[in-house]
Amino acid sequence: MLLLLSSTIILLSLLPKQQAVMVASNWESLVFVLPHHSNELSRKCALFSDHYCLYGYLNDSYDGGRPRRNIDARSDHEEFTTMANRTYKEINWFSLNSTNPGGCCGWQLNMYEKHGRRRGLSPSEYNERLLDYSSEHKHLNYIKVVNEDIEACGKTVVSIGFGSGRLVYEDETGIRETFNPNYDSFNFPIIFPEREREGRMVYNIDLMYFNFSWFKNYYICTAQPWICGGRARQNPPWIPI
Repeated sequence: MLLLLSSTIILLSLLPKQQAVMVASNWESLVFVLPHHSNELSRKCALFSDHYCLYGYLNDSYDGGRPRRNIDARSDHEEFTTMANRTYKEINWFSLNSTNPGGCCGWQLNMYEKHGRRRGLSPSEYNERLLDYSSEHKHLNYIKVVNEDIEACGKTVVSIGFGSGRLVYEDETGIRETFNPNYDSFNFPIIFPEREREGRMVYNIDLMYFNFSWFKNYYICTAQPWICGGRARQNPPWIPI
């Protein structure tokens, strides 16, 4: 099956010095970084979590849809900074930049300004999207991979996102408008903190496994059990104990 991402795309600039992402309109995603040695953000994430790091809530339009907020930016920034400082550790939303790695709140505030305030979202509205871990209306809509060495026999997933809109597929060359999930094989980094820091790899995963309930139960809630009502899962179901 050949997936066509979109013929109409919008340029979505993420953060300074990071590659722009082009996505279909009406796209929004809760994006996560996986700890691994294979790219810069994943290496930074591995310093602060053995499981995942929240990248942020992203969307495809800064100016479209809702109008920009008329409230003074300083007021919004102060309110959001207070919220982020209170919750960032509880949702693994660590700063992944070089100025304040693992901390708060410049990285988080930059995300809110670009993907929240400029789109008309108040601090509380953006925060609600960050804290919405319901599986309803969330399907796999973003995946970023890097090529590993020959022995890896496939591409390693380093970022993954769930939300609404078309599936966006990014590799080291940029956005690919088409790809064949039956041809491409995906390797998923699995972290076992009780065994080894670097973790192990699961090879040749079918995209059918990449749904939000699966990721939440076996990755998010392992690091933050409160999100699943105190229940924590240690290993994905196909991993031999």
